[in-house]
Amino acid sequence: MHTLSFQAPEELYEELNKYAKELDRSKGYLIRAALVEYMQDIEDVMDARRIQGSYTSDELVSFDDIKRQNKLD
Repeated sequence: MHTLSFQAPEELYEELNKYAKELDRSKGYLIRAALVEYMQDIEDVMDARRIQGSYTSDELVSFDDIKRQNKLD
C-alpha cells in the first residue's frame, strides 16, 4: 500500500471525523472507501463516453443492445 497526503477543508475534515466516530471506522478506511467508489464512477463515465462515441447521433439503439454489445451488467 502507498501513503497519500492531502489538505482537506475544515468542514470536510470535521465531517470525516464525525462519520469515523459514528461508524467506528478509521478516517483512512472512510477515505479509501470513498476513493474506490469515486474511481468506479469515473470508470463508468469513461465507458459511457467511449460507448457514446461509437454511435452516430441519428442511430437508434436500445439500451439492451448497448449493454449486450459492450458486455455491461
